[in-house]
Amino acid sequence: MIGKSFDSVHKEETTKRGFRLFRYFQFVSLGSIVVILIVAVLGLRSIFRSLVLYEAEKDAIRISESLRDSEMRQFVQLYLDNKQYLSIPQGQLPEMDQHMRVCLTPFDIVKIKVFNAETRIIYSTDSKIIGRLDPDNAKLATALSGLPISKYESEDNVWDLDDEECKDVEIVETYVPIYNRDGEVIGSFEVYKDVTRDLAMANRILIRSGAVLSVTVLSVFAVLMFVIHRATQVIKSGTANLTAANKQLLQEIEERKRLEKELLSIIERERRLIGQELHDSIGQQLAGIEFMTEVLEQKLSSKSLPEASYAAKITTRVGQATEQARNLAKGASSCRFGCGWSDVGSAGIESNHRTPVWSVLYFKM
Repeated sequence: MIGKSFDSVHKEETTKRGFRLFRYFQFVSLGSIVVILIVAVLGLRSIFRSLVLYEAEKDAIRISESLRDSEMRQFVQLYLDNKQYLSIPQGQLPEMDQHMRVCLTPFDIVKIKVFNAETRIIYSTDSKIIGRLDPDNAKLATALSGLPISKYESEDNVWDLDDEECKDVEIVETYVPIYNRDGEVIGSFEVYKDVTRDLAMANRILIRSGAVLSVTVLSVFAVLMFVIHRATQVIKSGTANLTAANKQLLQEIEERKRLEKELLSIIERERRLIGQELHDSIGQQLAGIEFMTEVLEQKLSSKSLPEASYAAKITTRVGQATEQARNLAKGASSCRFGCGWSDVGSAGIESNHRTPVWSVLYFKM
């Protein structure tokens, strides 16, 4: 009963431990998937944003160079020192401003600035900053050195001058150099390209990609959990079958032990019965016969009859048979039947067999 109770408790504890491990595996796997999805979405966001900004920056440079080549050549003027400078007459600013604004609409350009070689703004769609100098602008210095530059800037850093008009949009700021007819840099053309819609599209693509990725990963996870659950059920069923078979085997072993014990008990009982029979019946009969043959020998010897020798041989043979019966009784009986042949008298009196009085008296002599 204690063993069965222990097996039940052990089995129940093993089942609970396996269930807890499976639940722990589920939580850890789900947590890992969430972390993987977050990292993947953040990585995709960075990649999509970088691609969008890269294309926007390249596009802004192409737009700037196209506007520069089509609009700025007419403002390159030759002065008395035989040098070419960039100069926009004040009377042409309104017409140029109207023309530029028309050109801005299809390309998401929100502002334009034109600098001369002295970093002075000679034209801008923000008219109040025309004539201002911007000597500390590092990107402008790069463009005046002959290298175009295009870079995404945050709303706080994109506006160079304190009093210029700000736009609440995502901006790619682009500078391209302006050359004279001799290939010398005489100014810079700057555009502010609005990339808000491009980044919003990238975010929409990211959301869709994240949704597809999440559905795919979670579907694979659900299938994997289903397979693991079915495998666990199969293992559990197999374990239950093995447990039942083991229990049945233990029962059969116990039954065999019980039968062996019962068989040994029967053999022992029969052995004792045989020893008792040898002691109480045959042993007493042989003892009586030995006594009678000995008396017969004495009588024949007293009459000097030749038959006395035959009687002596019979007595010897009967004595040998008695000794053999005594040894068999010792081997087959318990201690109380084999501790000594001298106890045969009292044993014979206590037995159910009728023992001759003269044989008992003989063994007591």
